[in-house]
Amino acid sequence: MIRLSHYLNNELKAVIDPIIKRNAYFCHPENLLLTMLSDDRPAIRQLGLRRILKACTKISTDVREFVIPELDFDASDYELINWHNCSVTAPPLLSTATDGDIGTYPVDFLSFPCHTQAV
Repeated sequence: MIRLSHYLNNELKAVIDPIIKRNAYFCHPENLLLTMLSDDRPAIRQLGLRRILKACTKISTDVREFVIPELDFDASDYELINWHNCSVTAPPLLSTATDGDIGTYPVDFLSFPCHTQAV
């Protein structure tokens, strides 16, 4: 959607861009990390895996606050957010997985039913 919004005229962008920013739940670091694990490119999957493993080392007992990140509309791929300015935590979906298990997720993760009615 962001890529397609580049083709809109400035009047429409002024209406559409704030709505995309306000509803950018899909760009939360946890969601982007899961998306990176299912990417077709091995380099992106490895980067996602490294970021998840790094986030797993930062164990905190604080309650995670879900904050919608600022978007960079000119960015490409997974650099839509500034990874250095946001709090990156491991996705809850992988909270019970071990380091060895997470390495197999790029293959097994694709078949995980994440859009079921229960979810």
